Amino acid sequence: MLRLIIVVPFLVLLIIFFLLNMTPVPMNFFSANWQSSVGMIVLLAGIISFAIGALTVFTSLVSQWKRARKAEQKIRDLETQLNELRAQYIALTQQNTTQQGTGQNGTPVPTATSALSSDRVEPSQQNSEE
Repeated sequence: MLRLIIVVPFLVLLIIFFLLNMTPVPMNFFSANWQSSVGMIVLLAGIISFAIGALTVFTSLVSQWKRARKAEQKIRDLETQLNELRAQYIALTQQNTTQQGTGQNGTPVPTATSALSSDRVEPSQQNSEE
């Protein structure tokens, strides 16, 4: 929308300039000689500049689209890997709960996760021990 706000007034000014400057003027470019209106030359220069700008924007968009597609593919791969790891984790936790038995004195044998969590001491417990 912002581009239209910029482009439309510019095009209107070019067309007004073209319509006000219709008288042919002799033009010389190296060895080429012709007659054309100044408005026509300015209008053609504006159209060519617009086409070059559009081509430049299009090439940058194509490269951005390629990067976006690669990123989306990477996200899909990582989501697949995450789902596989979740399934492995669920299978391991279910396996540990079914294999968990009782020790010699009737207490349950701690699993790897509960043993790790029991080693952690909360900061409030550290203050009370001192």
